[in-house]
Amino acid sequence: MKDIQCNKPCDKLLPCDHTCINLCREPCAVRCYRKVSKSYPCKHVQKDYCFSNSCELACEKKLNCGHPCFKLCGEPCQEQCTAFCGEILICGHKCKGTCHSCKSTGVHKVCDSRIHLKRSCGHLQTILCADLTDQRYMMSHNCPECAGKSHYIFLKLYYDG
Repeated sequence: MKDIQCNKPCDKLLPCDHTCINLCREPCAVRCYRKVSKSYPCKHVQKDYCFSNSCELACEKKLNCGHPCFKLCGEPCQEQCTAFCGEILICGHKCKGTCHSCKSTGVHKVCDSRIHLKRSCGHLQTILCADLTDQRYMMSHNCPECAGKSHYIFLKLYYDG
């Protein structure tokens, strides 16, 4: 004798009170995958799977520094801000350090870009922006293109982006 299998839809109720979507001969689903309107403790309302218990929208909270939390709504906000600092450095470039690292230490990340400085003789000199913190570039330098004559350098005239 052949096993007869039922091909009708299952009519059992899941714990969420939705009807099982499997066939009668199949075991009932562990999770209900129906899309329903859900209200979360955060006050967001969204269409989500019946089994979902957490809000998947972006968190709307602000960190102490004023930047937004980068987590999902149901997750705890990060302790340290990971946004870029973005303050303008002495070289004219934006700081690439994180908000937390710069604000907690009071020191910006060293700029790894290059800058073109114009000498009083008109020749350009390219240096690392990090070297601008060294006061020696505010003083006179020997220009290799003018046979070693000393010329003053004027800061922040030509940038490399």
